[in-house]
Amino acid sequence: MLTMAAIAAGPVSAVADTTPARIETTQTPDAYVSYLNSEISKNAAAGKDTADDRRTLEQYKSLTRTDQDKYLDYLNDPKLWQSFFDSQEEIDSPKATASAPAAAATARERTETVTKYNKDVSFISDSTVEREGSTAQKVAQVAADASWTDKATYTKKVKAFGITVTKLTVWVRYQATRSGARVLKALNSGSSKQNYNLGVLLSADNAKPWVGSNRAHAETVWEGRITMSIGTVQIDKVQHLSAAWDGTWKGTFKNG
Repeated sequence: MLTMAAIAAGPVSAVADTTPARIETTQTPDAYVSYLNSEISKNAAAGKDTADDRRTLEQYKSLTRTDQDKYLDYLNDPKLWQSFFDSQEEIDSPKATASAPAAAATARERTETVTKYNKDVSFISDSTVEREGSTAQKVAQVAADASWTDKATYTKKVKAFGITVTKLTVWVRYQATRSGARVLKALNSGSSKQNYNLGVLLSADNAKPWVGSNRAHAETVWEGRITMSIGTVQIDKVQHLSAAWDGTWKGTFKNG
């Protein structure tokens, strides 16, 4: 659930059409480039993968100066971020066919849904199902042995000028079998975030994965706040993923 707190200049709607004031890391394009470089250095020192950091930096630097400024305004636009976190979503994968159950499916199935916020910004739902250790030979063995391990992933993104600003991901690994068309066990699950807007701070509370109604389930509660010039918006969002034996899935993004 989103709740407004400590609003210093009236409701969001009162300032939504004005140019938003910027937080420190987004005061200028140079300040934002400096922030991204600091993220690369910090993550490299911690032994973390910096590929996403470097990609974001290069994509941002490739924008025109005008678009760099517009990008920073989007990062500081409370109406945009409330619209994303206020959204309620319930989506399903394409249905599996009798001729192509999970045991014979491709190693990686992907579904993407795009909602345009405006001409520059999109909200994207992205889901994948991957066969663990999958090769053509492995898939053939799975078809014969009638059991396998899949990993389903459900991601919510905000993109501006094609650059991923914030990405929230929940995933679950599970064992399934053709015998009885069943999910045998939810092995593990988790979440991750990629966030290059310090005006949006998030932490994750991950539930233990479970099997229910013959589906593997994973759930994450995202808690945090959106801090903009007008005040602070509290965030409490539940991202839920369930997947069936045949690789079909269902994702929801709802208020906590």
